[in-house]
Amino acid sequence: MRSSRDVSIRSILTTIFYFFKIFFTLPLVLWRYYFGRKGAVRRFKKELISSGVPRKEANELAQLYPFKLSEVWELARETRGIRASRRPS
Repeated sequence: MRSSRDVSIRSILTTIFYFFKIFFTLPLVLWRYYFGRKGAVRRFKKELISSGVPRKEANELAQLYPFKLSEVWELARETRGIRASRRPS
């Protein structure tokens, strides 16, 4: 039979493990998202130009390509603010 101390040590170590897993994985995910989006914008612009859209308009449309990383962070902050305002007083 396990004591409550064994369980708490195990849960602490598990929490530490997952914290470091996220800590080291998150920058790689952000890096991949940033450069993946950059490539997608470039391909989107090339497709627009090859389909006959003038280069100036293609550049403007490529700037509007969705989900910049800053927009994702802003959305996350807004969501966190909404959750905090829903807490009972």
